[in-house]
Amino acid sequence: MLDAFKDAILGSKTVETGGCQLKPRSRSSISPYLAGEPGALDRAAAELRLALTEIGFYTIVNHGVPSALVHEVYCQVARFHARPLDEKLRIKLDKHNVGYLPLMGDTLRTSVVVNVTKPNVSEAFFMARDLAPDHPDVVSGRRFRSANQWPEGLPGFRKPLVAYCDALERLEARAASGMS
Repeated sequence: MLDAFKDAILGSKTVETGGCQLKPRSRSSISPYLAGEPGALDRAAAELRLALTEIGFYTIVNHGVPSALVHEVYCQVARFHARPLDEKLRIKLDKHNVGYLPLMGDTLRTSVVVNVTKPNVSEAFFMARDLAPDHPDVVSGRRFRSANQWPEGLPGFRKPLVAYCDALERLEARAASGMS
């Protein structure tokens, strides 16, 4: 399964990081937009539209998030997905949409192209902003504001994923400030 993941999602240029090889594909640079270049937002939007309508996925590059962190997250997620199914199911997706979504565990019904009736042939690990179990939103059960579910027996997994989400929040704030 791990090799199928690498072949389908990652691509032709191999990057080695800590014993994990990554091959990114379908890239869109947002550095011109972040630098305030005229027309860059429209170009980035066109690239993303092409990637999403013709390819199905993309990787944004030149965003300022350290590449070592991005690669570490890919490696950690690959480690998680290489685990036996029964271990992954211990943190099955909950009502807050955090945890593990198993292969064929969901049917995306938002397509405007076709009436989708078959389950997605994908699996995923979902997380959100890392809230403590005693956070008021967690305690009150507020929808989509829960503590994350973390796999047991996977040292080194949580820290880079939380750092990555923090970096993405900073990037999003920076990118959004240029759109207003």
